[in-house]
Order: sequence, then C-alpha cells, then structure tokens
Amino acid sequence: MRGGRYDRRGGGTTSVIRLPSLVEGKGHCACSGSRVRFVAVRALALLAACVLLFIPLHVSPARAQTQELQALFERGYELYTTGKYAEAIPVAEEYIALAKARFGESHLEYAKGLSYLAVLYGALNRLNDAELLFKQALTVHEKARGPIAEALHSLAELYKAQGRLTEAEPIYLRALAMAEEAESPDHLDLAVILINLAALYQSQSRYLDAEPLLKRSLAIREKARLGSR
Repeated sequence: MRGGRYDRRGGGTTSVIRLPSLVEGKGHCACSGSRVRFVAVRALALLAACVLLFIPLHVSPARAQTQELQALFERGYELYTTGKYAEAIPVAEEYIALAKARFGESHLEYAKGLSYLAVLYGALNRLNDAELLFKQALTVHEKARGPIAEALHSLAELYKAQGRLTEAEPIYLRALAMAEEAESPDHLDLAVILINLAALYQSQSRYLDAEPLLKRSLAIREKARLGSR
C-alpha cells in the first residue's frame, strides 16, 4: 500500500502505516510566534504521524476473526490518504464497535481503533476529541502492556500541534525511554520519536538540545538506508 509497510512473518501479517513526520523535508519548527501557529496548522494535516504515527494492525493466524477489521482499516486508510476525513469517521467507528464486540475494551485492537479515530478528529481540527481518544488508547495500552511508546508519542504529537509544548516534552521523553527499552538502538521507530522531539526543541529555540537528537536520528536512517541496499 502507498505510504505503508507490510511485514509478513509466519502465519500473520503486521501492517505499520507510516505517514509524514512534522519535520521531514522542509517542515521545520525552528520558529516561534505566528510561525509556530502556522506549523501547528500544518501539523493537523499530518497528525497521523502521531500514531507514530504508527497505527499497527496485527492480523493473527486466526484470520477469520480479523479479516473484517483489516478490511475496515484499509478502507478508512484509503479515505484518509485522499483527504476524505469526515467520510472515514464512520469507518473508524465501525472498527471500534467491531473490535469491542470481538475482543472487549481492554484489547489492543480496541485501542488501535481509538487511535485511528483520534487521528481523523485531529485532521478535522477536533483536537479536544482527539486528545480524549488518545488518552483512552494509552490507558488500554498501559493495562495490556502494549506498545506504550507509540501511544505516548501520539499524545505528544497532538500536544505539540496544539502548541502545548511544555506538556508535550515529558511525554516525548517518556515515549523515547520506552522505545529505547523496547526497540533496538537502530530501529526506525526510534528515529521518528527523536526527530519529532528535536522539532519541539527547535520550536523553543533550544538548538543545542535538538542537535544531538537530529544527528542520532540521521545516523539511524542512514544505517537503515545502507542496510537496505
């Protein structure tokens, strides 16, 4: 799929959707005042980076249970990538209802649905609604011992888009610590958190804090690029 990555292992499939980071290319946040507000508006269109941007959909070997969820996710993602955010909302709501019926509210599939809907709300500038859903998803991840770094990163990105930089920083730092504990030092997911935390520091003119994070992220990406040859 365009914009996504599919890893096939054993009998299952892991789909990790990767959408643009706020600081990839020329989308820097090294600014303040009205420029920060402009970047925050741009961030809404890229809010799926929240999901570390990163909404994974794990399809177990018992494919009969999850194929319908997979189909809903694919349909909603297609609507999202074509800018049809409002049309994607009922699809996300159907995903949440189905995940709740199949697995309950304490399951990671349910949390993914909440994050999925939160991304859409963010894209429609419904930031308060998005925040509530991201927090609910984080609670589920914490109780289920799921990928907490991704959930934390999602919330931090939302706060940054809202200009709530002081609140965002400790959440980024916690996400980074959790990712460092869970992933290898060269994992690309870690690079994404690093570069978005660096963007936060740049927006506060904390360039000395941002520089090592950017260098570390670049090193990870370069190593991944060379390894893919």
